[in-house]
Amino acid sequence: MAAWVGRASLRQRLAALLLPALLGVTAVGLRLTHADADAAADSAHDHSWIGALRSIDANLSTTSGGLSVKLPYAMLEFFGLTAGGQVHFRVATSDGLVELGSADLPPPREPRPEALVFCDARYFGEAICVAALRRALDGPIGDGPARTVLIQVGESTR
Repeated sequence: MAAWVGRASLRQRLAALLLPALLGVTAVGLRLTHADADAAADSAHDHSWIGALRSIDANLSTTSGGLSVKLPYAMLEFFGLTAGGQVHFRVATSDGLVELGSADLPPPREPRPEALVFCDARYFGEAICVAALRRALDGPIGDGPARTVLIQVGESTR
């Protein structure tokens, strides 16, 4: 080794010293860029779920004495096209009297009222991601007391 160092030019010596450092810095930079890209994609995906949940939530009504939901099918269809997998939704009251959409969509762990919850589950043997929101209904349904409603949107992870 000492013989090679004595015969190597200054350019070769600098290359031998700087090349490993340059490769290390490049590898770290690529890893950080990949992590940032993943975080940005996850954030955008989560925001689309929040949009789907809020859109369904905005179309819930108890003014007729029952629970009515006007589902934004165009938005759910667009979400399904961009998601790359099957999209499922569920709207259910806490007493179980009203159940719309995919009734057997697995419920998340008990979400806090007004808090968004994201979880992974299995639906018909397929891995899915589920976003859920529980909130109090604006008014009573029929003669019963005011209840909460659980809104869920799920997507296969394919």
